[in-house]
Amino acid sequence: MSHNYRQAKRNGFVDKSGYHISIKTILDERGLPREARLRANVESVRTALTEMKARRILAEMMAYDEQLIHAPSKRRPKIVDAIWTLYPSPEFVEEIVNGNKEMSTARTRDGGKKGESKLLQGFQEEASRGK
Repeated sequence: MSHNYRQAKRNGFVDKSGYHISIKTILDERGLPREARLRANVESVRTALTEMKARRILAEMMAYDEQLIHAPSKRRPKIVDAIWTLYPSPEFVEEIVNGNKEMSTARTRDGGKKGESKLLQGFQEEASRGK
């Protein structure tokens, strides 16, 4: 979460602007082994979210919202997807905000303007030719 959630905002749970992630993303990109039943994977994610709350990565008051998407089946509805909106703790948000400030300061200190990338020597002339 700390690598992907750079747009952290204080009190994001108030306006429901947290970090969104789906079970499909977790299975495809985050290395969670795929179980025979998706319900088992959802339970694994819930366990991880509970641990993140205990470690104060997620907010104590409201750690996350969960939306399950079901498909009809003969017995109980089958889970076909799950989407969570995670609400980071104030301490975690402060770390992200401070990290963003440090990255911005480092870019400026290295001689670049905000949002400007530095090109390696030899490529600088080629880039300026197109202007």
